[in-house]
Amino acid sequence: MDATSDTTSSTGENASLPPFPYVKVVCPECNEEELVLGNGDPECLKCGYTKPAAEAAADFVVKVQGLSLGKHDHDSPLLECPSCGVEGEETMVEMGPGDSAPNPEAFVCFDCGEAWGENEIDRCSDCNRFRELNDVGLCDDCMEGARSRF
Repeated sequence: MDATSDTTSSTGENASLPPFPYVKVVCPECNEEELVLGNGDPECLKCGYTKPAAEAAADFVVKVQGLSLGKHDHDSPLLECPSCGVEGEETMVEMGPGDSAPNPEAFVCFDCGEAWGENEIDRCSDCNRFRELNDVGLCDDCMEGARSRF
């Protein structure tokens, strides 16, 4: 991951950047670490690539990480973002060793640009979605549901 304040693309045009600091990862089109996340649809400052966040995340997994995406693949690095995620929208990518990220095992959302280290989020033991967890291994939604049953 690169946090930078450069607002000029390689073509000399001013790019629209989110507030500093922001996240940049490798672009699936030009293979340069110029894909800016966190300002709506990801946009490459070098080649101009842009797609909706879920599509850009899928392109990243296939073209940069070199993985194939199967239907209902439980080992897929595409996940719902715990910060901005809409149910069913897989905009967060589990980064692997060598991927540009704040931590080689981090999770990065291609929509909101939020990033987490490997020990900052985990799967909820009840709903199985990635979320920030409490001391009992449940996300806030499942914890609230558990409280309401008692």
